[in-house]
Amino acid sequence: MTVLEDKSIVEEYVEGDLNISPFSVSQVEPSSYDMRLGDKIAIFESGKEDVIIPNDDNGDKLKYIDISDGAFIEPDVFALATTQEWVDIPDYLSGRVYGRSSFGRIGIEVHRAGWIDAGFRGTVTLEIENELPSKVYLESGMKICQIVFEDMRGSSKNPYNGDYQYQKGVTESKLL
Repeated sequence: MTVLEDKSIVEEYVEGDLNISPFSVSQVEPSSYDMRLGDKIAIFESGKEDVIIPNDDNGDKLKYIDISDGAFIEPDVFALATTQEWVDIPDYLSGRVYGRSSFGRIGIEVHRAGWIDAGFRGTVTLEIENELPSKVYLESGMKICQIVFEDMRGSSKNPYNGDYQYQKGVTESKLL
């Protein structure tokens, strides 16, 4: 696989094969595209139930917080978040999402479970963890992560069409 550089990211967008909405040239980096934090995060409420069970509906344990005007994330808190950007990835590209090092340097780890398969359409769900002993301020619109696009050797025979296709906003686990 080959990583797309800035010129190729813009070309893919202009040609209409790669859709990022909204798109801004100012978010194109040398080998990635910066993505911004969405308006809501979800945290697991402590005390509601001390057990999270895979393949169970855990949505009732989530507390949604509007961060349009900012919010503090408590120490040792795990949150689900989303990007403001919607991505529509063609069947010959895949994507990897990484937290920006500026956030890592203040104790905020931004994870993405797996990578983004060819053919995925939707906003990107992020897993965010505050590893500091202090609160950290987050606000929607912050450039929180970056997506690296990789050109595969050919088109996928079976592009992504799974449980998270067309997701919008914070999306909980679908291990049901």
